[in-house]
Amino acid sequence: MFLVSNNEIVLYVLILTCVVPILVLIGVALFKMIQKSKKENKKRKKEILEGDVDSEQLKMFVEAYGGVENIVSINIEKNRLIVKVIDVDVVLSEQLVKLGAANVLFQEKLVKASFGDRAVYVYKLLSNYTEIDSKKECDCGCQNKHE
Repeated sequence: MFLVSNNEIVLYVLILTCVVPILVLIGVALFKMIQKSKKENKKRKKEILEGDVDSEQLKMFVEAYGGVENIVSINIEKNRLIVKVIDVDVVLSEQLVKLGAANVLFQEKLVKASFGDRAVYVYKLLSNYTEIDSKKECDCGCQNKHE
């Protein structure tokens, strides 16, 4: 009871032979792109954790936070850097944005800057090279357990 003309069969065969391979290729390309992106992210994170510190970037970050003498403590919460400062008026929020912060929030003596996946690098940069004891107790309001 199911009658199909020869023209319709040819049309279906053409569609199957043209469209299906294209869809498969698109799927393979997306899969490869995702795999490559994951590999690059993993490599970048490894470089951030093990990489050398750029003294010029260190200088720019310290200046943006008002100098070493203005920084009281440094903490990290997910992708946000929380820096307790003495005077928030000398912190250059525009400079922090230029250095990669997605947004900068001031909360009393705290400067909260979202650096995304660079937050670990910036934390390492500031905490290791500013002689600030970031593990001392502070009232920053973060969820970290300080040692």
